[in-house]
Amino acid sequence: MIKKLLDSTRPVILGRVKLGAWEKGKAAERFDEFKIAKLARGPNNSMVEDVETTDFIRNSLKLKDKEKLRRIPIYFSGNTLEEVFDCWFELRWGARAYCIGNGETAKRAVISVNNTEAKPIGTFDMPKDIKTVEIKDWIQKDCCDKGCKTYDPSPEVQSKCKMSMNMLFHIQGLTRRGGLFEFRSHSLHTTRQILSGLKDFEAKLFGHLSLLPFELVLETKKTQSNREIWVAHIEMVGDVDQLRAKAVKNAENEMKFISEIKKYRVEEKKLLTMQPEEISEEDGEAETKEFYGDTKVDIKEVDVKVLDTKTDADQLF
Repeated sequence: MIKKLLDSTRPVILGRVKLGAWEKGKAAERFDEFKIAKLARGPNNSMVEDVETTDFIRNSLKLKDKEKLRRIPIYFSGNTLEEVFDCWFELRWGARAYCIGNGETAKRAVISVNNTEAKPIGTFDMPKDIKTVEIKDWIQKDCCDKGCKTYDPSPEVQSKCKMSMNMLFHIQGLTRRGGLFEFRSHSLHTTRQILSGLKDFEAKLFGHLSLLPFELVLETKKTQSNREIWVAHIEMVGDVDQLRAKAVKNAENEMKFISEIKKYRVEEKKLLTMQPEEISEEDGEAETKEFYGDTKVDIKEVDVKVLDTKTDADQLF
């Protein structure tokens, strides 16, 4: 086994749940329902929809042909918030991130715009007619400091620092392959809604989110400027008492499973470490038949002459 392979490898991502798409040469498109996308990209970096998974979810929810997919049954494999959710600040143009921060420190690009003098991004106003952007270096800076000119959470303002989030989960009923689905968002409202919901559920369920039924839900919300936007959030399936009871049942099943497995592991270890003289005649016969079939082998006793260490050994050479 390659050292540290399991620790360093990120989870296998089977697909992504998306609320928008971008294709080279076209304006970004926003959806009013969830779209399940494959990891593979189409022409011009376009999104490729996972029709099979989408149909599976729609059939499980018994949606009619014209009904929008605005609810996805999910469950988590991790128990704590840190195991299933992450968020950060990010300034991105197209497919490239130029500044990534955690609220305290940030990794910022030193860039040259339109062949001008290179400066750290966020320390100057970007020109309106951007023709070329070249990264010259990377530096560590304070995140969200007063001198930064890039943060703007407004969705209508492009090429500005946004709060981004990522959530990993399983889709209920899809158990054929080992792996997770991913939901990303650059919406401040969605990030806050999901983060607040997960923190609340983690507290109510005493840090036991794993294998419990939840739903990823999409609904409309009006902003202070009376503009309607689509915001995602998390809902429990059932009330708190039902989920607590299910969490206890999951724990009981886990302990029972571990106990049973340990019994077999002990017996397995005995067999693996057993010396040949400890194998019974019945087990030996069964093992012989398993590997060699019913072939009969005649074993004849042979007299072994013990050589005299000096006289007889000299005769051999």
